Amino acid sequence: AKTDTPGLDGRDQAFALKANYNSAKWISRLDYTEVGENFNPEVGFLTRKDYRNISAFLLRRFRPKDLWGLLEIRPHAAYNSFWTFDGFQETGFLHFDSQFEFKTGSQVSAAVNFTRAGVINAFDIIDGVTIQPGTYDHREGSLSFFTNQSKPFSFSFRTTVGGSFGGNRVLVSPAVRYRIGETFSSELAVDYNEFSL
Repeated sequence: AKTDTPGLDGRDQAFALKANYNSAKWISRLDYTEVGENFNPEVGFLTRKDYRNISAFLLRRFRPKDLWGLLEIRPHAAYNSFWTFDGFQETGFLHFDSQFEFKTGSQVSAAVNFTRAGVINAFDIIDGVTIQPGTYDHREGSLSFFTNQSKPFSFSFRTTVGGSFGGNRVLVSPAVRYRIGETFSSELAVDYNEFSL
């Protein structure tokens, strides 16, 4: 795609290359995207511009015959990274996860993430607390639990503990869902984040 905006010259293009492979046992995806700093779609919405992005995902499905009531085990890995055109990495995310789905419909997931946040300009995360320019590398662990979401009432719980911007972060997120067939669904969720910087 290319845009033409008065007062903006050059670097006004965007493109993406995507490859996917899906089978009964494997899901895989590889994406590459570039968006120039002067790409200005006007009628569209971009969460960010002036970047290069690589994204990859690989998942393998296993269906054990008789193991603890498991229906399926889904180990997977994901990678997502954003760079500026001068080579500075603004975002990095490497994710390793194993999802366990039971025949009852409930699921348990355990994950570890390796994150990178590259800050070019200082910003206040809250009043009086400033995140300084630099590169912040961290690890975090995550546990998730879901009851059978096809039931009228279901519950989920997710927690993540790890580093963020040179400090520590704890995320706790419980949710309760109520649904009536395919016609009505509602959810009450709470996201609690605690930062220590």
